[in-house]
This record gives sequence, C-alpha cells and structure tokens, in this order.
Amino acid sequence: MAGSSQEDKTKLEVSIQHECLPSILPLELWSGIATMVASNSIEDLFNMQASCRLFAAACNSDAVYRHALVSVLPIACFLDYSGTPAMTFLRRCARARNPAAMLRVGMSHLFWCGHRRGGMRTLTEAADLGDVEAYYIAAMLLLSLGDKTDDEVRRGFEFFCVVRDSGTVERCREVFT
Repeated sequence: MAGSSQEDKTKLEVSIQHECLPSILPLELWSGIATMVASNSIEDLFNMQASCRLFAAACNSDAVYRHALVSVLPIACFLDYSGTPAMTFLRRCARARNPAAMLRVGMSHLFWCGHRRGGMRTLTEAADLGDVEAYYIAAMLLLSLGDKTDDEVRRGFEFFCVVRDSGTVERCREVFT
C-alpha cells in the first residue's frame, strides 16, 4: 500500500505541473516561441500547433505567419494548387504580410489565375517589404510588359537596381529558371 500511495503522489504532481503549464508563461510569450519555431521550420510549427490547444492558440497569430519560413518551398509548386491546405497556409502567411508568401501568392495569381493587376500588386508589395526575389520578378515583368507606362518602366528599373546592388541577380535568375 505504501508503494501505491507514492505512485499516486507522483502522478498527482505530474498532472498538476501539466495543468499549470499555461499559467507559467503568458500566451504572448508562447506566441513568441511559436514565431521563432515558424521562422526555422514549417514542419515544426505544424507539429507544435497540433500538440495541444495552448500551442494551437499561440500559433494562430499574425506574427507567427509573418515569419513562417516559406522561402524553402519551391515557387512553382503553388502555381496550380489553389484549393490545397498548402495554398491555404500560404495565403494566411500572405495576409500576415510574409514577403516570401506574398511572392508565391502573387505568382499564383499572375500565372495560374491570370490576374495580372492583382498578381503584380502582390509582387510589388512583397518587393516593398524587402523580398529580393520579388524585386527581381517584378522588375522583369514591369520591364517586359507590352503596354507599360513610363512609371512602370521607372519602377521596374528601380527594382532591378535593388537586385543588382544586393549582388543576387544570378541567384534570382536561377530561382526563376
């Protein structure tokens, strides 16, 4: 019986510690942790989100989606998957102003859906947020449009200068080849 009492005490201590976990740290701090996880691995973010309600709530902030590491995903894989969970995730990241996600959503709108203006707007917003690949593709598109305005030519040249000054022209060219 004495051994049984000891086991019950241990189980009680473990369950109390587990129940107190949310009160140890505020949700904002858990969201900060989720943001760091998201910026390193999407897979780890999904695992964290699926592990418990607290983590699911912490992972549901714009900051987490804004910093999610979507740049490791190939751009072309999203061009024809508009209804998939991956595209839903990508759109959520884009709504949170994640530049790499905005690039991929803009490419999807531009090339798959045929929404030239909306796609270009999303690409230029991604570029304005600092995504070098978005600068590159927006520059190439703005400079090669058949019915371009002087303002579009100027903006395309400015975008290309940013890419050139960053020293990433070759890398960007490889990405889009």
